[in-house]
Amino acid sequence: MTETERQQARFEVIKTYYSKLDAQDATLLDLFSDDVALFFPKYGCSRGKTELGNLGKRLVRQVQRFKHDTDNFRYVCQGDVMVIEGGVKGVMQNGDRFPVGEEEFSLFCTVFEFDGDLISRMHIYIDPDYSHEDSRRLANYSRNHQVGHAFKPALDE
Repeated sequence: MTETERQQARFEVIKTYYSKLDAQDATLLDLFSDDVALFFPKYGCSRGKTELGNLGKRLVRQVQRFKHDTDNFRYVCQGDVMVIEGGVKGVMQNGDRFPVGEEEFSLFCTVFEFDGDLISRMHIYIDPDYSHEDSRRLANYSRNHQVGHAFKPALDE
Protein backbone atom coordinates (compact mmCIF):
# COMPACT_ATOMS: atom_id res chain seq x y z
CA MET A 1 0.00 0.00 0.00
CA THR A 2 1.39 3.40 -0.94
CA GLU A 3 1.50 6.29 1.54
CA THR A 4 -1.27 8.06 -0.41
CA GLU A 5 -3.47 4.95 -0.29
CA ARG A 6 -2.78 4.57 3.46
CA GLN A 7 -3.75 8.21 4.08
CA GLN A 8 -6.95 7.82 2.05
CA ALA A 9 -7.86 4.63 3.94
CA ARG A 10 -7.31 6.37 7.27
CA PHE A 11 -9.36 9.37 6.16
CA GLU A 12 -12.18 6.92 5.37
CA VAL A 13 -11.84 5.47 8.90
CA ILE A 14 -12.22 8.98 10.32
CA LYS A 15 -15.24 9.73 8.14
CA THR A 16 -16.74 6.41 9.32
CA TYR A 17 -16.09 7.47 12.93
CA TYR A 18 -18.02 10.72 12.44
CA SER A 19 -20.82 8.94 10.59
CA LYS A 20 -21.19 6.46 13.45
CA LEU A 21 -20.96 9.27 16.00
CA ASP A 22 -23.79 11.14 14.26
CA ALA A 23 -25.86 7.94 14.15
CA GLN A 24 -25.07 7.24 17.83
CA ASP A 25 -23.73 3.86 16.77
CA ALA A 26 -21.72 2.33 19.62
CA THR A 27 -19.78 0.17 17.14
CA LEU A 28 -17.62 3.25 16.56
CA LEU A 29 -15.53 1.85 19.43
CA ASP A 30 -14.35 -0.85 17.00
CA LEU A 31 -12.34 1.83 15.17
CA PHE A 32 -10.10 2.39 18.23
CA SER A 33 -7.26 0.54 19.88
CA ASP A 34 -8.03 -0.83 23.36
CA ASP A 35 -5.66 1.70 24.98
CA VAL A 36 -6.67 4.75 22.91
CA ALA A 37 -5.39 8.06 24.34
CA LEU A 38 -8.11 10.74 24.58
CA PHE A 39 -8.42 14.44 25.22
CA PHE A 40 -11.61 16.50 25.28
CA PRO A 41 -11.91 20.02 26.78
CA LYS A 42 -13.24 20.05 30.35
CA TYR A 43 -13.05 16.20 30.38
CA GLY A 44 -9.27 16.14 30.26
CA CYS A 45 -6.92 13.35 29.27
CA SER A 46 -7.81 9.68 29.64
CA ARG A 47 -7.02 6.33 28.11
CA GLY A 48 -8.98 3.30 26.88
CA LYS A 49 -12.24 2.39 25.18
CA THR A 50 -14.07 2.46 28.51
CA GLU A 51 -13.14 6.11 28.94
CA LEU A 52 -14.17 6.84 25.35
CA GLY A 53 -17.55 5.29 26.16
CA ASN A 54 -17.78 7.37 29.34
CA LEU A 55 -17.08 10.53 27.36
CA GLY A 56 -19.82 9.55 24.91
CA LYS A 57 -22.28 9.05 27.78
CA ARG A 58 -21.46 12.52 29.10
CA LEU A 59 -21.90 14.09 25.66
CA VAL A 60 -25.37 12.56 25.18
CA ARG A 61 -26.46 14.02 28.52
CA GLN A 62 -25.94 17.42 26.88
CA VAL A 63 -26.39 16.81 23.14
CA GLN A 64 -29.29 14.91 21.58
CA ARG A 65 -27.89 14.84 18.05
CA PHE A 66 -24.71 15.78 16.16
CA LYS A 67 -24.30 16.37 12.43
CA HIS A 68 -20.72 16.68 11.19
CA ASP A 69 -20.01 18.33 7.85
CA THR A 70 -17.78 15.50 6.59
CA ASP A 71 -18.02 16.64 2.95
CA ASN A 72 -16.06 19.78 3.81
CA PHE A 73 -13.45 18.38 6.21
CA ARG A 74 -9.94 19.67 5.71
CA TYR A 75 -7.12 17.40 6.72
CA VAL A 76 -3.37 17.23 6.99
CA CYS A 77 -1.43 13.97 7.26
CA GLN A 78 2.06 13.24 8.42
CA GLY A 79 3.04 9.64 9.04
CA ASP A 80 0.54 8.07 11.44
CA VAL A 81 -1.03 11.43 12.40
CA MET A 82 -4.02 13.04 10.72
CA VAL A 83 -5.45 16.41 11.74
CA ILE A 84 -9.05 17.19 10.81
CA GLU A 85 -10.61 20.65 10.75
CA GLY A 86 -14.35 20.63 10.36
CA GLY A 87 -17.78 21.80 11.34
CA VAL A 88 -20.54 20.36 13.49
CA LYS A 89 -24.11 21.34 14.28
CA GLY A 90 -26.76 19.67 16.35
CA VAL A 91 -29.57 19.68 18.83
CA MET A 92 -29.20 19.93 22.59
CA GLN A 93 -31.20 17.68 24.93
CA ASN A 94 -33.51 20.63 25.70
CA GLY A 95 -34.29 21.03 21.97
CA ASP A 96 -32.09 24.08 21.36
CA ARG A 97 -30.09 23.97 18.15
CA PHE A 98 -26.42 24.82 17.85
CA PRO A 99 -24.46 26.68 16.80
CA VAL A 100 -26.14 29.75 18.18
CA GLY A 101 -26.01 32.77 15.90
CA GLU A 102 -25.40 33.11 12.21
CA GLU A 103 -22.75 30.41 11.73
CA GLU A 104 -23.92 27.28 9.95
CA PHE A 105 -21.51 25.04 11.88
CA SER A 106 -19.44 25.20 15.06
CA LEU A 107 -15.78 24.64 14.22
CA PHE A 108 -13.54 21.98 15.72
CA CYS A 109 -10.13 20.45 15.17
CA THR A 110 -9.22 16.86 16.06
CA VAL A 111 -5.82 15.19 16.03
CA PHE A 112 -5.94 11.46 15.29
CA GLU A 113 -3.03 9.06 15.50
CA PHE A 114 -3.15 5.56 14.07
CA ASP A 115 -1.60 2.27 15.04
CA GLY A 116 -2.11 0.21 11.90
CA ASP A 117 -5.76 0.57 10.93
CA LEU A 118 -6.96 1.58 14.42
CA ILE A 119 -7.14 5.01 16.00
CA SER A 120 -4.73 5.01 18.94
CA ARG A 121 -5.01 8.69 19.89
CA MET A 122 -7.80 11.24 19.53
CA HIS A 123 -7.44 14.76 20.89
CA ILE A 124 -10.51 16.93 20.23
CA TYR A 125 -10.31 20.72 20.33
CA ILE A 126 -13.74 22.39 20.47
CA ASP A 127 -15.60 24.70 22.81
CA PRO A 128 -17.96 22.27 24.60
CA ASP A 129 -20.31 25.18 25.40
CA TYR A 130 -22.33 24.32 22.28
CA SER A 131 -25.35 26.47 23.11
CA HIS A 132 -23.42 29.43 24.54
CA GLU A 133 -24.70 29.04 28.09
CA ASP A 134 -21.44 30.39 29.52
CA SER A 135 -22.63 33.96 28.97
CA ARG A 136 -19.95 35.68 31.07
CA ARG A 137 -17.04 34.37 29.02
CA LEU A 138 -19.03 34.57 25.80
CA ALA A 139 -19.60 38.30 26.37
CA ASN A 140 -15.91 38.82 27.08
CA TYR A 141 -14.85 37.28 23.76
CA SER A 142 -17.61 38.79 21.63
CA ARG A 143 -16.28 40.98 18.81
CA ASN A 144 -18.85 43.59 19.88
CA HIS A 145 -17.58 43.70 23.47
CA GLN A 146 -15.88 46.96 24.44
CA VAL A 147 -12.65 46.50 26.35
CA GLY A 148 -12.24 48.97 29.19
CA HIS A 149 -8.46 49.33 29.07
CA ALA A 150 -5.62 48.69 26.69
CA PHE A 151 -3.33 45.74 27.18
CA LYS A 152 0.10 46.85 28.38
CA PRO A 153 2.70 44.10 28.66
CA ALA A 154 5.17 44.26 31.51
CA LEU A 155 8.60 45.38 30.40
CA ASP A 156 11.74 43.71 31.62
CA GLU A 157 14.23 46.25 32.89
